[in-house]
Amino acid sequence: MEEYYFRIPDVKKEPAGVTLDSDNTSLYPGFNRILEIIPVFNIILPFWSSTRLQLDTVFACLRKSVEVFQLIKGAENNDKTHINPRYINIDEEISIVAIKDMRELLDAYLSYQKETNLLLTDRDMSVIKDYMFEFVRKTDFPQKYSRLHSLMIYDNLGVAVQLAKEYDPKAKTNLCEMKIVEKRMLDRYDAGWYTSLSPTNVYADYVFAAKSYWAGDASANCKMESLFSGKYILKEL
Repeated sequence: MEEYYFRIPDVKKEPAGVTLDSDNTSLYPGFNRILEIIPVFNIILPFWSSTRLQLDTVFACLRKSVEVFQLIKGAENNDKTHINPRYINIDEEISIVAIKDMRELLDAYLSYQKETNLLLTDRDMSVIKDYMFEFVRKTDFPQKYSRLHSLMIYDNLGVAVQLAKEYDPKAKTNLCEMKIVEKRMLDRYDAGWYTSLSPTNVYADYVFAAKSYWAGDASANCKMESLFSGKYILKEL
């Protein structure tokens, strides 16, 4: 029995009317950026998890390192061992963080930045989210197939449109019907766990969402996607 789904592909990479292989078309659009961000993820992970700060606050610490060092110096001059991260991000809920932990974070990041000239942007918080899902998969669900190397397809047209904008808003795309020619892997997950996360969430929120996604649990805002590996043909709608 023939299987059909919906996909909104990048038209530059996935032409309609010919047999395509996901091995050649499914690579995550920002994969090279993920490779650059992985060392930053490893740097922030212990700080982010132990302090329970929001992700946007952790990013603000890195991007405003000069101002943060000034805050640290002022606090130390007054014999303080902690600072208020709300001076860095006014929307942060936590009101105290150890200076020692903050220094360790900044020293490690600035050392890596000096070697690579890496400059973080707000967009990189989404890259961290993508890699968090991959990190949890590798750690807790190693038998699962990676999202970063899968083709995302949908049995619901509305969900396809919504998630295509979420995942790659700048891509030039066309709405397509997709016919499966050869199926190597097809797993179904609730992308609502992914879309529910924002930069204001903390480490525990990200871990819980990623684990729930890979476990196949349903979220409060269910948006089903299928991760596909195989051959397929697209037809523009």
